Amino acid sequence: MKSLTLLFAELTRVSGLLALAVAVIFQICRAIESHSEMKRAKATWHTFQLQTRLGKLSTELQELEAGVSFASGLKFQAANLAYDRLLAEACERAGVNVEPQCEYEDVERLRRERALNQLGWVW
Repeated sequence: MKSLTLLFAELTRVSGLLALAVAVIFQICRAIESHSEMKRAKATWHTFQLQTRLGKLSTELQELEAGVSFASGLKFQAANLAYDRLLAEACERAGVNVEPQCEYEDVERLRRERALNQLGWVW
């Protein structure tokens, strides 16, 4: 009877340690999951910011094309360059090949825009 009581006490101690270990492992898993969720949220936010900036630059390019103002040619070139660089950044983020496949900038820009649109990017 005494050995049975000792055995029960030992099992209780071991099961208590096991329960504690399971609880710690569960907390670690939750922390890892929470961290990866934060990373995904950050990535989503960065993607949204890229899309917003692309939209603003696209609108600015259309306005510069339509109007004539002081140094509009230079402003258009600068906005165009900024748009192309931002488009390349968006392509890298989305996994689209950014290596030029065509020597014409306009065709390459359309290829990149279309590839991003097919992946669900909107701006």
